[in-house]
Amino acid sequence: MATRICVFCSTTSGSSPAHLEAARSLAEVFHAQSIQLVYGGGTTGMMGELARTMVKLSGKDAVQGIIPRAVVGIERDVEEAKDEGDGKLTGWFSKLHKRGQRYSSDKGQTEAALVNEDLYGKVTIVRDLSERKREMARLVAMGGAGSGFVALTGGFGTMDEVMEVVTLYQFGVHKRRVCLYNVEGYWDGIGQWMEGAIEKGFVREEMREVVGITDTAEGCVGWLKCVVDGNRGIGMA
Repeated sequence: MATRICVFCSTTSGSSPAHLEAARSLAEVFHAQSIQLVYGGGTTGMMGELARTMVKLSGKDAVQGIIPRAVVGIERDVEEAKDEGDGKLTGWFSKLHKRGQRYSSDKGQTEAALVNEDLYGKVTIVRDLSERKREMARLVAMGGAGSGFVALTGGFGTMDEVMEVVTLYQFGVHKRRVCLYNVEGYWDGIGQWMEGAIEKGFVREEMREVVGITDTAEGCVGWLKCVVDGNRGIGMA
C-alpha cells in the first residue's frame, strides 16, 4: 500500500522565499521515495507550489487535493473580480453566491473540472472544512508504512488542521505521527508551548513521540517513518 502524507500549508507564499522553497523540497523528497501527497486542494501560494511540483515530478495520480466547495469559488473568482470596472469585489461576492447555490445542489464531484488536474493533481470537492479534514485523515489512516501529517508554514487554518489531527491521535482515531516543518524557526513557539504544557501536566508526556519538529524535508519524512519502525523519538527529528 502506498505511503500517503497529508501536508497542511497556506494558500499564500509568505514574506520569505524560504517557504516556497520548503514546499518544493518536500515535493522532491516525496517523489524520490514514491510518497503520495494529500493536501488542501488550493492552487495558490504554498499549496499551489507544492501540488504543481509534485505533479511535474510524479504525475497527477500521486496528488490528491481535498477542497471545500466555497473555497473553489473564492480562489477562482477573486482575481477576476478585481479586474472588473472599479476594482471592488462586488462582482466576486455575487459570483460566489451563485456558485454556492449550484454547489449545494449536488455531490461536489462535477465541479472538480474547475481545478486543472494536469497542473494540480486529482481533486475531490467536499461540503465544508470539517469534511475536508475528515477525508484527509481517512486517506492518511488508510495509507501504508510511513504515512502521516506534515505542517508547512501557514496561518489559522493550518493551525486548526494540525491541532485536530493531534487531538484525533489522542482519541485513538488514528495512529499516525505529525511533523512540523520548521522553516526559519516558524514553529519554535509551538514547540515551546508544547513543552510547557507537558511540564504543567496538560499534555501527556508520550506526545513528544507523536509530534516532531524538523527543519528539513528529509527530517519530516524520517519522523513519520519512526512510528512504523518502532523507534521512539524525543520530539525533534
